[in-house]
Amino acid sequence: MHLDTSLARTRIRRSATAAARFPWAQLTGYGALIVIANGLTGYLGPIAVGFGLLSPAAVYAIGPAIILRASILRRAGRASALVTLMLANAVSLLVAEVRIVGALSLSFAMTEAVDYLSSRYLQPYREWIVVAKVGMLPAESAVFISIAFGSLSIMPGYILGKIYGVAFALSWAYGRRTLRRRGVAAARQEGSSNRGDASREQAP
Repeated sequence: MHLDTSLARTRIRRSATAAARFPWAQLTGYGALIVIANGLTGYLGPIAVGFGLLSPAAVYAIGPAIILRASILRRAGRASALVTLMLANAVSLLVAEVRIVGALSLSFAMTEAVDYLSSRYLQPYREWIVVAKVGMLPAESAVFISIAFGSLSIMPGYILGKIYGVAFALSWAYGRRTLRRRGVAAARQEGSSNRGDASREQAP
């Protein structure tokens, strides 16, 4: 009986630890970015992104969403990413037209399908996985723009804006990771210094 109780407590502790490590904040951020992307597209339409190009306003939310999605796939799995995507698209119907939400949903679904198929069937051929993912960028962009705007005239700006968004998200993530590592290193150094001071004080 005591052994069963100990096992139950161990399982509860493990479940609590797993729940604490689950990337709830990233999932929430990913879903929020999808809703924001749909809302920006509906309310602002095309915006200038430089070099005389126009892009859907959604592009600045889609770039960071791509980075978050990659992290979610590693930490929570594809099912969690898909459920979040579906819930976010449902909420997006409150802030954008069905046409826009459907266009973005289809583009994300295409990305998910290519990512899943390439990782499942092209795993031994990593170079082909890269080719598939790079080739998917203009394809899903064309699908989204053609459905949402009825024309491919702003596709170059959309791709450029995506690059902006991804670069910003990567820079932010790198900066945050660097600050965290510096904080950990400083804490360890301070701890070592405190232990050294304590040892000297205890020495006869």
